[in-house]
Amino acid sequence: MLPALARRVLAICHYDPDTLEDRGAHRCGRACYECLPDYGNQPDHRILDHAPIRDVLAELARAECRPAGGAGSRAERLAALRKRCDSRLEQRWLDMVESLGLRLPSDAQYAIPGHRTRPDFFYLPPSGSSSYWKRLPMTSSRKEGHAPQPYGRIGGMTDTWLIERWLPIAETGVESTRERTPMTPFPTPNRLHVWGARRPLVASRAAVLASLLPADADRSRFLHMLGIHGDPVAARHRIDAAKRTGEHLGPDPYGYRRAFTYAPSHEDKDWLASATGRPLSSVSVLDPSSGGGSIPMETGRLGTASLANDLNPVAALILMATVDWPLRHGTAVLESFEALSREFIRRAEPKYEGVFPPEPDNVQIVGYLWARTITCLYCDGLVPLSPNWRLAPDGTGVRLKPRVDAGAGGDLHGPLPAERAEAAASGPRDDDDDAGRRPAFPGTPGQAETPAHRGRVCGFEIVGSAGEQSPGTVERGDGTCPFPDCGRVIDGDVIKAQAQAGRMGEQLYAVVYKERVETRTKTGRIREKWVRGYRAPRPEDDNGAAIRARLAEKLPEWEAFDLVPSERVPDGNKTTEPQRYGMNRRLDLYSPRQLLCHGTSAEVFREMLDADRAAGRLDEAREVESPAKEGER
Repeated sequence: MLPALARRVLAICHYDPDTLEDRGAHRCGRACYECLPDYGNQPDHRILDHAPIRDVLAELARAECRPAGGAGSRAERLAALRKRCDSRLEQRWLDMVESLGLRLPSDAQYAIPGHRTRPDFFYLPPSGSSSYWKRLPMTSSRKEGHAPQPYGRIGGMTDTWLIERWLPIAETGVESTRERTPMTPFPTPNRLHVWGARRPLVASRAAVLASLLPADADRSRFLHMLGIHGDPVAARHRIDAAKRTGEHLGPDPYGYRRAFTYAPSHEDKDWLASATGRPLSSVSVLDPSSGGGSIPMETGRLGTASLANDLNPVAALILMATVDWPLRHGTAVLESFEALSREFIRRAEPKYEGVFPPEPDNVQIVGYLWARTITCLYCDGLVPLSPNWRLAPDGTGVRLKPRVDAGAGGDLHGPLPAERAEAAASGPRDDDDDAGRRPAFPGTPGQAETPAHRGRVCGFEIVGSAGEQSPGTVERGDGTCPFPDCGRVIDGDVIKAQAQAGRMGEQLYAVVYKERVETRTKTGRIREKWVRGYRAPRPEDDNGAAIRARLAEKLPEWEAFDLVPSERVPDGNKTTEPQRYGMNRRLDLYSPRQLLCHGTSAEVFREMLDADRAAGRLDEAREVESPAKEGER
């Protein structure tokens, strides 16, 4: 198999497999699209060269392959392995190995001494080291020199893990939902930083515990250690029934606190150590893609060591703040954080004055919703782009109210005027540099200020049903003009050309808020709650001109001191998407208000860091709060 494969690769690289003559020298050179390069390895095209592998492939083509992995013929070893399979999946895997002519495993279904694990298949190379496939992580050090033994018991304990036989799926499902109950405190990692793929803490603890415990472990003690101190499934059924009948079950229908709030006691940890047959300090749990850090956090709460990693630097920093710093410094980190927060607010609050429009005391703004805008080439109207205008699942949404009392005039349904058609087709000129095509600063709605479409703009109205919402104005990259006297389709290339020329703007179309509402209970007590709502933008909501003026004043200084990400967006398979819309520098990805707030925060933090360093106040617990320090490690 291997010699045949090597000959095939030689032929693909234009070499004669027998004489090694380069048959593609006249048309290929180092590499061409007929041999090594393809779309997937475009970033590496400049370094691809098939010449260095020619001699290695030639040696492999002349090699002799001999059976390995056990005595007997290949057919006899394959038959013996089939008899040891425990499932159809393992049999199908053997069939695939055989069909591809790959090396057969040395053995199957046996336990490895000292590891408390039973691999499905095991490879033993001549060197004496071993490799095997298993779904569960190893949690102990490797011991070499042990011959395979039949599946059974190792060191007086079963080698079958609890997670292979049982998990309380229904109970952990209910508790996972309780973790995110609205209007209740979320788990600490969720409040530290938003992470879309963060796993529930109770499910993470269940996965770690069940991977450490043998299959015959005490299941009631397992549930107690998870923090499930009742029957959440039965409680959930009672709650659902009470909702249908209107029955009131009281403030605590489950009868115990949410599971994730329970911290395992010393008795729990002693039981875990006894059940696993080793001190918890000798156990390590590996999480190679830790993401939001739920598994490492629960591993630390159980008292075992954790090896965690993630390729995303944001996830890695969250992991440090979630697990590492609290374990190393305890409450000193919290005290430092609270002190730094108070100082940050004291310094930053005056600088944020006027960034957001004022609101009544009983209203909290949740968010301002903006739409990108372009100019319709047929009617000069300002077109807000959105695939739909839905705001909430209950049907709340937006209806556009186009104003057509001004505009370019002319026959809106006739051919596109020649000068605008030529501009749309040509897009930005090749001799324009990035600065010429880019707005003065990110998100600048320069088109919103041009006289051509003053008056031909859209207002917005909040509606309560899906049927009242306006249809979307962009689909599959093409736009649709919402003005009733136009309604023409705007080609996606035209949208990209306007964006690359710095003529794509933004328009505020809704404000999301929470309003404090007081109600009186039957007993006469006043009850306070916050109710989410939506409203159309008011003129005072859009303070974009003032924001852009402040940003223009600060941006040169921030770029000089590297407080904002002014570097170019690197070329790549995904980064071409923002580049197609004129976002060539990282700061182009921010709106003006976002950039002003981030830049102000970085400026204040840098001032605090410099002051603490000069005063010698950076002890170990305080210093971990510094992103600059983390970047220096």
